[in-house]
Amino acid sequence: MVNEVLPKVLFRQWVLKIPFQLCFLFASYPDLMGRALENVHRTIASGLIHQCWYSHITARTEAVTFIQRLRSALNLKVHFHIWFLGAVYFTEDRG
Repeated sequence: MVNEVLPKVLFRQWVLKIPFQLCFLFASYPDLMGRALENVHRTIASGLIHQCWYSHITARTEAVTFIQRLRSALNLKVHFHIWFLGAVYFTEDRG
C-alpha cells in the first residue's frame, strides 16, 4: 500500500508541463527525458536547500516523480508531477 511507502510528512507538488516541441523528442528518446528530469530535480532541490540557508553537504531532500503522458500519440502532452518533501533533512557523519 502507498501508506507504507511514503512517510507521513508534508509534500510540495511541482508540475512541469513540457513544451509541445519537446514532447515528441522525449517520446522518441527517453534518455533525454531522464536527463531533463535530473536537471529539474537538481534545480528544485538546490532552491529548497538554499532557501533554508544550508548547502548540499549538510542538507538533503527527496522526491517522487510521476511522468504523465496525456492524450494520443498524435497529441502528446507530457507532464512531470514531482512531489518533494516539505522540508530538508540533515545527515550526520558519525563514522
